Amino acid sequence: MVMNQFWKTKTFSELAKEWAKKLADSGFLDVEDPKGNLSTKNSRTSAFATKECTEEFYSSLQQYLNTSEINERDRTILELYSSGTYIKHISEKSGWSGTTVKNVIRKHKNIFLKKN
Repeated sequence: MVMNQFWKTKTFSELAKEWAKKLADSGFLDVEDPKGNLSTKNSRTSAFATKECTEEFYSSLQQYLNTSEINERDRTILELYSSGTYIKHISEKSGWSGTTVKNVIRKHKNIFLKKN
């Protein structure tokens, strides 16, 4: 027995368009785009992707710290930063200015990103 492929019928197509419009009008954001791929417009999907990228960045930064020769000041700053410590707190803990902390992070980010 051949299954009825209802999703290929004109009636189904019209009904799907009608419901897509109702959902769009209500503000609903689907996690998938019309082709079935994860949508980047959905905040949950974007947040998940961002979280994954952030975790990967900090993990890679840890590897950079373990394989690079870095002076003690920069290493201290980068270790705190790679463990998720805010720049303001790094500055307060270390006694170095916020500008110094930002510059050290920026310098090593540029080196690190070029390596990867």
